Amino acid sequence: MPDREKVMNALERCESYGQCDDDSCPYFIKVACLEELRKDALALLKEQEAVEPKQVDLYGNDEWWGLVCVCPDCNAEWMTDKANTHYCPNCGIRVKWE
Repeated sequence: MPDREKVMNALERCESYGQCDDDSCPYFIKVACLEELRKDALALLKEQEAVEPKQVDLYGNDEWWGLVCVCPDCNAEWMTDKANTHYCPNCGIRVKWE
């Protein structure tokens, strides 16, 4: 897994398009630094893709209802009404609802 801070540091520094001369850039020693940076940035973005939580049970009454959900990433359980939950409250992974 790419280091988020390393990628952010390089993206903030990178002003060249293949002609890098910033020896304090964490990707400077790489032969194909832009290609490595692009791959790492893409991997970090893919890690943020939304996941569908596991529904455990419905609860509520005539006026209000909700779900008990389990995060497929960290197994945290939480109660939600879907509309107000976009991230796991434990690990922060984005949640998608169908």
